[in-house]
Amino acid sequence: MTAPSYRYLAQHALTGQWLHTALPLTDVEFGPDLDGPGELTATLEPRFVSSNPDFTDPGTTLLYVERGGELRWGGLIWRCTPEGARYRIEAASWSSYPERRYDSDGELGGRGPYTNADPCTIIRDVWAYLQSVPDGDLGVVVDATASAAKVGTPAEPWHSYWWEPKSLGAHIDDLISEADSPEYTCETSWSEAALVPPGLYAMPGAGA
Repeated sequence: MTAPSYRYLAQHALTGQWLHTALPLTDVEFGPDLDGPGELTATLEPRFVSSNPDFTDPGTTLLYVERGGELRWGGLIWRCTPEGARYRIEAASWSSYPERRYDSDGELGGRGPYTNADPCTIIRDVWAYLQSVPDGDLGVVVDATASAAKVGTPAEPWHSYWWEPKSLGAHIDDLISEADSPEYTCETSWSEAALVPPGLYAMPGAGA
C-alpha cells in the first residue's frame, strides 16, 4: 500500500474561508519545536502568488500540513518573498502569534497583576487576552497543565504594562525561563468535522 502524500491547505485567518486545499508547495520542510514556534519553509510558483495576493500579507493566511486525514502541522504565513524564479514561504506555528502582539490595554485586559501565580495560569490568560481582541481569535486552546513555579510576590507583583515595548511572546518566554517553569509545544488538530474542507478526503473521522 502506498503511503498517503502530504497535502498543504491554506485558510484565511479572519474569515475562515478555505483558500486552497492542495497548495502546490515544493521544497517543504517543517517540524515542531520545544518552547518556541515550529517553522515551515517552502517555495511557490510566482503565478500562484500573483493570483492570491493575501499570501504576501503577513499573518493573514493560516497554513496546514495534512496527511492521511490528520493535521501534522499548522501555523501562520509570515513572509512570502521572491527568491530567484520562485517565492519563498516562511511560516511559524501558533506561538509565533503572541510574538507579534502587544498588551495595548494593560494587565492583559485587567486579568493581572499576579502574585504567587503559576506561569501556566498567566500564559493561559495571555492567550485569552490575545483572542479576545477583535479579529484575534485563532481558535488556540491552551491545556490545563500546572507547574510548581511561582511568579510575582506581594512586594513585586507580575505586571504587563500597556506602555511596555515587550511583545506578549516575550512575556511567555520570560515565564518559561525560570526554574521549575513549564515547557510547551504546539499541536494542530481538527476542531470538528464541519471545519474540514468539503471533499478533502472521504472519511474525516471524529473531530479532536
